[in-house]
Amino acid sequence: MDQKPKYPKVAAARHPTTGEPILVSAYEKGYAPAPLINPERFNHLRGITAGMAEAMLAGSMFGWDCPGADPTHYTSDGQPIS
Repeated sequence: MDQKPKYPKVAAARHPTTGEPILVSAYEKGYAPAPLINPERFNHLRGITAGMAEAMLAGSMFGWDCPGADPTHYTSDGQPIS
């Protein structure tokens, strides 16, 4: 990535293995469990697209400079662009 994308402070996602709700903070490694929230509703109410949430999830797992952390590599509904 040439220029860092602007991420929201926090986004909700589903854990890739368990499907449990989690919160991901911008530019931080890892996640926080969030069992009482609905990730899709949380993000929708804050104007966070599924693509942005997927990019943030990738960044939290693989580093914020990896290609998967770039939201332009996803559609707005969170599907990878091939």
